[in-house]
Amino acid sequence: MLRSLKELTLMRSLSILLVVLAVGCAGSAGTSGPDGARGPTGPTGPTGPSGAVGAAGATGATGPAGVAGPTGPTGPSGAPGIAGVAGATGGIGATGATGATGATGATGATGATGPQGLPIVTAGNQSISVNGVYCGSSGATAGNFSDPTGGTAKGYHAGKLYCQQVAACGNAATAHMCDASEMVRSAQLGLLPASDSYVWYAAGTYSYFSPSSVSINDCVGWTDSSSSTYYGPVWYLGAGVAHPSQTTCSFVEPIACCK
Repeated sequence: MLRSLKELTLMRSLSILLVVLAVGCAGSAGTSGPDGARGPTGPTGPTGPSGAVGAAGATGATGPAGVAGPTGPTGPSGAPGIAGVAGATGGIGATGATGATGATGATGATGATGPQGLPIVTAGNQSISVNGVYCGSSGATAGNFSDPTGGTAKGYHAGKLYCQQVAACGNAATAHMCDASEMVRSAQLGLLPASDSYVWYAAGTYSYFSPSSVSINDCVGWTDSSSSTYYGPVWYLGAGVAHPSQTTCSFVEPIACCK
């Protein structure tokens, strides 16, 4: 143990001496030799502390839009904005459905009384005006009148039915075959047409001529057209010269109609 201590002390003394010698004997440094070959990379050292944050780089280009996410809940309504300028008037829309009928209004005042109409005589479902005037003429027929409606009426009754179908007389239910007084009245009023033709009218009288044995009897009440001795009254419709006359019942003439 003591020897080892002495040896250790001796070795330390020698070391100090060598250092002194080395310092004292050191000459000037020689030229550096060439670099030796790079040694192998040593193991990675531990990570150093984080450096200071660098300045922000320039903004990169916008990337492509991502897939739309689900619609979020509706937000609260915003405050109303200022009213905009009124737009142009649109076209007229389709007519709407008719509304319900309104209540009936109050009855108006009674109007003035109209002029007195012609007297009318009614029998059953038939009626006839009295003291009428010429209104037109029917289709032509011989002196034996038959029902123009296909019924069984004959004579004077059939003559009235003819006149009820005359459009110029308004197809009036009161239209009828004119009698002598109505033809005279119509002539005085200038109501007869100047057609240069003849029309049957009802005289309602009987006349006999001898020795020809001719009877003017409204063609036996407008039921005969074959006898050469029965005549019927006609009225000539001429310009300014309208007048009554007579002819055989076989002649085919229109019927003068009045209402």
